[in-house]
Amino acid sequence: ATSYLTVDEIRKAVRTLKNNKARRFSGNGRSGHFVCIVDPYATYDLQSDSLWQDVSKYSNAEQIYAGEIGRLFGVVFVETTEGKVSLHTETTPLNSTYDLHHSIIFGADAYGVIDVAGSGVLQTIIKPRGSAGTADPLDQRSTVGGKVMGYTAKVLNALWIIDIQHAAHA
Repeated sequence: ATSYLTVDEIRKAVRTLKNNKARRFSGNGRSGHFVCIVDPYATYDLQSDSLWQDVSKYSNAEQIYAGEIGRLFGVVFVETTEGKVSLHTETTPLNSTYDLHHSIIFGADAYGVIDVAGSGVLQTIIKPRGSAGTADPLDQRSTVGGKVMGYTAKVLNALWIIDIQHAAHA
C-alpha cells in the first residue's frame, strides 16, 4: 500500500529491458527509447523527482507521441486516464484494500497488432436523427457508434514488457 512508482523502479525496469535485449523505439528524429504507459496518479508521483524532464523542455526539437508528458532514463512516458487499476486486498489482520496501479513499460516489437480484415481497424457508424423510422416516431434520436473489425493484438516477446504494480498518492 505504500509502494509508489519511483525513479528507482523506472531505472530497474530499464535495466531489466536492457538485459533482456529489448529493442528501443526510434525514428522521427528521436533517439532510441522505451515507452511507459502511466495514469495521472503515477505521473503525479514521478513528477516530484528532480530528474524528471517535462515534455515542454524538449517538444520543439522532436516529434512527440499523443499524450506524451515527459521522459526519464531513456523512457518516454505517455499518460492516459484509461490505465489499468485493480483493487488489491492485503492479507493482514486488518485486511486493508487499496487501488493497485499498473504502469507498463515496453520496447519496440514487444507486441504486434494485426488488422485481419484489412479494411481498417475501426468502423464508425453514424445514424442521423429520424433514421430509425417507427422506432423513433418524433425524430429525436441520433446515434454514433463504432466497432472493431478483425483486429487483434498479441504479445510477441513477454521479456520486453514490464508491468510495474504500485500504489499511488491520493
